[in-house]
Amino acid sequence: MSQAKTTDIKQYRDLLEPLTEEFEDVVVEEPVVETQPEVSTTDTADTTFTELNPSLEHDRYFLQWLKSSNQSLLISSYKTNYVFNIGSATLLKPEVRDQLSFWMTSVARPMGMCVSGNDIYIGTMTKLMKYTRFPQAKTDEGVDDDGVKFKRSDFDGYYVPRQMNVVGDIDIHDIVVDKNKEVYFVSALFCSVLKKSETHSFQVFWRPPWISKSAAEDRCHLNGLCAVNGVPRYVTSVARTNVRGAWRNGRVGGGVVWDMVENKLVCANLSMPHSPRWHNGKLWLLNSGCGEFGFIDFKKIAKTSEGEVYHPFIAKCFVPAYLRGLCFVGNDFAVIGKSQDRYEKTFQGLPLGEKLLKNKIESSCGICVIDLNRFDIVHELTLNKPITEIYDVVSLPNVTRPMLEVDQVSVVSQLFDFVDNTSEMKPKK
Repeated sequence: MSQAKTTDIKQYRDLLEPLTEEFEDVVVEEPVVETQPEVSTTDTADTTFTELNPSLEHDRYFLQWLKSSNQSLLISSYKTNYVFNIGSATLLKPEVRDQLSFWMTSVARPMGMCVSGNDIYIGTMTKLMKYTRFPQAKTDEGVDDDGVKFKRSDFDGYYVPRQMNVVGDIDIHDIVVDKNKEVYFVSALFCSVLKKSETHSFQVFWRPPWISKSAAEDRCHLNGLCAVNGVPRYVTSVARTNVRGAWRNGRVGGGVVWDMVENKLVCANLSMPHSPRWHNGKLWLLNSGCGEFGFIDFKKIAKTSEGEVYHPFIAKCFVPAYLRGLCFVGNDFAVIGKSQDRYEKTFQGLPLGEKLLKNKIESSCGICVIDLNRFDIVHELTLNKPITEIYDVVSLPNVTRPMLEVDQVSVVSQLFDFVDNTSEMKPKK
């Protein structure tokens, strides 16, 4: 494994437009790069692992906020084939100071993620992966590029690959784990909520009532999923269409939130909704096509043009970016994933683009922290090119410095963690 190097963010002054006049130190970890898998020509752009030289910036208080929260973050970036591990570190040698830890883990097209206790589930190009927290922390010491010995605080959240389910390229989006530790995941390709299978690619748990059959056609672009009290319940869909690719015609105003348990419409008139999350008794989500973060007001009633009853979406904050990925840190903060405005045909004509032009601002990629009391953007971390899009962001409670280990033979072949039950064996008389 290559040595980590210490990089002061000030080195990026010539490359970046600074968010603030002051910068914190950043530990940029050199990634372990997997050998490129054998793929067809059409898939090469989606599965090639390349070394990134990321440039990033954050406001002067982001590191302080992250450290005081006693949490850390994971960000999935499917176009770069990496998961970014963001936490706080303490440099112990040659001098003592706090740093932002930024570790990159190569994963084939990572999308939805879910944290359940000591486990992390990630949907990849063809697999549902499970990573488990290793009992021992991983140390971080060595010699930097200038020949100076260094030592930093350990990776207290060291996660190693433990299980995988080969499901095929089904475009996994959001993932949840229920109260019985069952895993549910959304396939946008099959427009269904799925479960794992020991004998098949997957088993279909639920599909929308407007979808006539399970087919690999991405008919409505089902994407978001959340649980309430440990029960999978709410999903988001870009449209209620039943023909291959027809959801693209419903990008503006065709999006819905649906209740799987009661099988009814919850919210309508949304533009490409994503990331429904239940938090503190409210259903939050991202109205991505408008760059809005807010919640569903169950106390109010509205009607569609066809007379359907639904509960309105209350936008509380505009973020100038295409939003996907939402998690909460404590009771007071939401962390939202930001991607650059996509100028592809599918994303042209969205209200978001009009808002960006009106406010004369360009979108950026990264995460922002929202104060849930004021609904202000209080912190921001920006990932610059070649990173332009992310899908999900999750928080790791009581983990200050995470490291998701790469699924590579040379790395995991010597990671042993086992239970010895031989003491319970009784000899036969």
